[in-house]
Amino acid sequence: MNEPQCVLMDEPTGNLDEQTGEGVRKLIESLRDELGISFVMVTHDMKMARSLGRVLRLEQGRLVQEV
Repeated sequence: MNEPQCVLMDEPTGNLDEQTGEGVRKLIESLRDELGISFVMVTHDMKMARSLGRVLRLEQGRLVQEV
């Protein structure tokens, strides 16, 4: 629990203002780059999703990788 390899997140910035959300995004990037932690995030914020790497969308019950 103290050194996770993967963190699951559901709308981590959904109720945050833009500035605070940006801080969360930077923290996620830092943890990913410095500690090698992977993140699985569910979000409707496509700007956030695209800034963090691989993006999969749910379309008609199937996961589709965004190119």
